[in-house]
Amino acid sequence: MADPLFTLQAMPAIAARLALRGFDPATMLRTAGLPESQLEAEVTAPLSRLTAFMDAAAAKLEDPILGITLADTLDPSAFGFTAFASRAAPTVRLGLRTLSDLAALINPIGLFTLHERSPTATLEYVVAGSDRGLGCHLNEHTLWLVARYAKDALAGGFPLERAWVLHHRDALGIAALEARLECSVEFGAPSVGFSFASALLDARPRGADEQLFEFLTAQARGLLDARTSDVIAAVMRAIELRIADPQLGISKIAKVLALSPRSVQR
Repeated sequence: MADPLFTLQAMPAIAARLALRGFDPATMLRTAGLPESQLEAEVTAPLSRLTAFMDAAAAKLEDPILGITLADTLDPSAFGFTAFASRAAPTVRLGLRTLSDLAALINPIGLFTLHERSPTATLEYVVAGSDRGLGCHLNEHTLWLVARYAKDALAGGFPLERAWVLHHRDALGIAALEARLECSVEFGAPSVGFSFASALLDARPRGADEQLFEFLTAQARGLLDARTSDVIAAVMRAIELRIADPQLGISKIAKVLALSPRSVQR
């Protein structure tokens, strides 16, 4: 199975919590095969390494819902144009659609899909080619980031009716997650997502601004078009991440990028 690149914006917050508890985050990064230089910035690395690091950090911090804890600390500015445009949308519907359209600016390996039904709508997140999605903590991290920003954007809140994740949990993890999300959670589902009252789709967020929304969306689409065509930069990043591997070759670079060797050669 391919091991695609994933960008984690919460690395500085994780490192700070580990240091406060007396653990050396740099050592933990090295153990997981992650670049120590990224302690104070977002980090882009093979997903399996980030998943292993998150599991280790959660165990050290004794925080069974570390992904959600970290999501509570992240300002929307960490996600650039995607977050800004979504928050300026005139309705929740347009905000979630914009998230779906522009999510690749944050991480291109996943897809958000809004399903509009009545009386309940759903937002679903899938990672192509992965039966675990982003792993336990990053699945929950992604789910709660969207739900939290939606709750903050609406004066009346954004109550979830239910949620679901791909991974499984023990009884302690189940209780902690359901208490935090304030809804029932299905484990071992085929995707990550949540449902909510479809009437909320027409609600106007606090930060709604039609002109700003149009401007930010246009800027974001321009960035998305540029990023889509910049294959060389992605290849160089993969090379940098694997440079210490004595068996580095086209096939390994292709695996990191989730591409075929022929596509990388082109």
